[in-house]
Amino acid sequence: MSSTGQLLPVSILVCTRNRAESLGRTLAALARLEVSSLPAVELVIVDNGSTDGTAELVRAAAGSFPYPMRLVSCAEKGLSRARNAGVAAARHELILFTDDDCLPEPDWAVRLAEAYGGDPLQVIGGRVIDVAQGETPGLTPLPADLRGEERLERAERTHLFMIGANFSFGRYVVSRIGLFDCRFGAGAPLPAAEETDFVYRAFRAGIPVRYQPSAVVWHDHRRDAATLRRMHYGSHVSQGALAVKHLRQDGGRYLRAKYWGLVAEIRRWRRGETTLANLVRLAVGYLDGAARMALWLGRDRLQRQPSPYPGAAPDRPADRTGHA
Repeated sequence: MSSTGQLLPVSILVCTRNRAESLGRTLAALARLEVSSLPAVELVIVDNGSTDGTAELVRAAAGSFPYPMRLVSCAEKGLSRARNAGVAAARHELILFTDDDCLPEPDWAVRLAEAYGGDPLQVIGGRVIDVAQGETPGLTPLPADLRGEERLERAERTHLFMIGANFSFGRYVVSRIGLFDCRFGAGAPLPAAEETDFVYRAFRAGIPVRYQPSAVVWHDHRRDAATLRRMHYGSHVSQGALAVKHLRQDGGRYLRAKYWGLVAEIRRWRRGETTLANLVRLAVGYLDGAARMALWLGRDRLQRQPSPYPGAAPDRPADRTGHA
């Protein structure tokens, strides 16, 4: 483990599926990163079964890219599976994630590396701003433009404390809490919250989880109202499942956080600040996800076998060496 104050070597991971056009813009932004002060840097593109020429695009760009770039194939569909494949392929101590529809600021990677202060046993996320509309409604931790550096201290703040478009951790974190749970994330039965689950497991294990607003990426939002409703419902389902997943290990802390979130939404509805339809979608989504996770956990117990999913085991307290 590096000594405090030294910048750590960085692996940048981008998972993609059939988004060659937007990925091309992301690669152009990543090529402009200011990385000369980093001891080492690489870019790992994880192709999650694309059929649109993504692999050809990456191979063509790699020849003239200003720092090492590699293509990793993950044919099995699912963002968490792709993230896990990228983590396994990464060669450096810090692992930085952004998305294939994002444009990182030139100092993004250095700002995140500086935030670690030489200690990789942390999880640190940055600010996400929509290209067209400013802060991404319903996705970005709000109000992001008013937040300074802060540390996650309460379970109820885990949701949207940071998002996968601007998210990082030291690889020692994985040795403590495991990889991403493949039941969560785009392309999985629970279509969101894979990073929220990872963050919460780190928080419960005593690993510092921090927000660094100086590390900025721009997000190409471009989603209509119907798509946003589907995304929000998928998020509600995933949150309900998370509450049940962690119920035995955390004594119901996350479940209580979701309960009080629902109570707050009921109060907003009574004040006329949200619609009855939104309130019903939230409640039904929570119940839907909770039922799914309860069914999976019950099946594993009846079969008397551990869960086959990464990150499903109880977390252990963190130490400062990164060793078990």
